[in-house]
Amino acid sequence: MSGRMLQVAVVGLGRRSQRHAVPYFTQENTSWRLAAVCDSSNSTTEKFKGTFSSGFHVPSFADVSSMISSTSVDCAYVAVPHYQSAAIVQKLLASKIHVLKEKPAAMTAVELESFQELARSNAVTFSTASQFRYSGQFRQMQQWLPLVGNIRFVEGIQKIPVCDLGAGWRASRVLSGGGVLIDLGWHLVDLVLSLLSDNSIPGVEFAQTLQTWCRFNC
Repeated sequence: MSGRMLQVAVVGLGRRSQRHAVPYFTQENTSWRLAAVCDSSNSTTEKFKGTFSSGFHVPSFADVSSMISSTSVDCAYVAVPHYQSAAIVQKLLASKIHVLKEKPAAMTAVELESFQELARSNAVTFSTASQFRYSGQFRQMQQWLPLVGNIRFVEGIQKIPVCDLGAGWRASRVLSGGGVLIDLGWHLVDLVLSLLSDNSIPGVEFAQTLQTWCRFNC
């Protein structure tokens, strides 16, 4: 791929993709080009076209198979509900397309091993994104930590903008791959590991409390 622009696809046009991935991949540069987007929701795709497609054409698809057969793609960023990801990731890897998937890496250890083997056999890369550790506030915390002293206890609190956890797929162990503790706890554990990366620290006791808040006063 040396000497030419990487052709990137965004699979899943939810909040994470529209706030972060699509604006990043649509920047003017000489390294990559947003070659395609894919989402099963027609209304979401139309919103994307109205928001991001002015001035350039990005083909959109309702399913990954159609995208693969119609567009040349080198890499795909995948951000879909956890229970929908397996078939999508498998099709991309089998088509020799590199995959960067929003966490978690897979629903089960067996599923993860199958992704890794598929990536190896097709000579492509399968990676998982944990984006919180790169935010400005946590980078600032890393600079302040030396002033704290010897850290012996860490408590993590995760807030999510939903009114009723039972109404969506995130609270389901089956659909999210472990429920909110595993789904959101991933971020908290990753942050602890990234902030306290000094191997001289004997141990960290991790306490996770899930709090919900409602954006619309419900």
